[in-house]
Amino acid sequence: MKIFPAIDLIDNKCVRLSKGKDETSIVFNENPVDQAKYFEQQGSERLHIVDLDAAFGRVGINTKSVEKIRKAINIPIQIGGGIKNQEDAKRFFTLGVDYLIIGSFSVQNVEQVFLLSEEYKDKIYISLD
Repeated sequence: MKIFPAIDLIDNKCVRLSKGKDETSIVFNENPVDQAKYFEQQGSERLHIVDLDAAFGRVGINTKSVEKIRKAINIPIQIGGGIKNQEDAKRFFTLGVDYLIIGSFSVQNVEQVFLLSEEYKDKIYISLD
């Protein structure tokens, strides 16, 4: 079993939601880069990031934070949340994200996700939650 710590992002801040509801976000760290560094320093082998803004349809808000996290840590990063098309996926790979966690896009666009998985071998994970 592998356990990866997660950073959930809203408005470039680390948050937690109650029952997945957008309006319930509580900020627990205003600096996601510091949080990512902390997880790496504690021995984490990979970091999981959830772009909650993108998941709720607000694409691009956390792009700079993801980019800064990538530059600040050496462990692999996987990200999920709001990946709705191939362009979204490629944007994250361009930022240096190592793995994508794809949810509804994988069910709604099976062919496109298959093509992505061919292009990015062993870098696409499907989440059916």
